[in-house]
Amino acid sequence: MPPLLFLGRSPGEGLGAAGKAEPYRSGQRLSRKRVDMSNSRQSEQSDFIERDEAIERIAVQLGVRAERGRRFAELTSLRVGGAVDWVISPETEEQAAGVVNELDQVGIAWRPLGSGSNVLADDGDHHYVILSVKDLKGEPAFDGHLVSVSAGYSLPRLCIDAAREEFQGPSAALCG
Repeated sequence: MPPLLFLGRSPGEGLGAAGKAEPYRSGQRLSRKRVDMSNSRQSEQSDFIERDEAIERIAVQLGVRAERGRRFAELTSLRVGGAVDWVISPETEEQAAGVVNELDQVGIAWRPLGSGSNVLADDGDHHYVILSVKDLKGEPAFDGHLVSVSAGYSLPRLCIDAAREEFQGPSAALCG
C-alpha cells in the first residue's frame, strides 16, 4: 500500500513542524508530509480481528445472540445513528452479567441500551459492543412499597403489573 499524503486534518488546517495541527494563515505555503500508514492500519485490523474473535467466543460460551452490521438507527425510537460493530442480546440477567464480566476481562468497550427511547446516536461508526437489555426476561418482584425489575423491563408493562398487584408504592403515581 502506498503511503498516504496529508495536506491537513480538516479544511484550512495544515500540519506544523511537530506534526500538530496549526491553523492555515493566508499566504502561507502548505507543507506536504508523507506518512506511512500501512503498519498502523495492519495493526488496527489485527486488533479488530482479535476483538471480533473474542466477542464471538463470549457469545457462544454464554449462549447469547450476537449480531454484526446493525445501525443505531434500527435500535432507537428516533431512528438516527451510525453503524454499530456488535449488538449482544442476552435473555436473562445472568447472561447479561456474564457478558459484562467477560467483556471487561478482555478489555472490550460496551454500552447498555434498553428500548432505545430518548437516545440520540451519532451518525458515525460506533466501535464498541451494544449490550441490548430490552429482551431480558424476568418478572417484577413486589415487596411492600418496593418493586424490582430487570433493566429492559417496559414501563407500560410495569404499570399493568403494578395495577394487578394493587401496588401502592411510588411508581403508582407514575402509572396514573
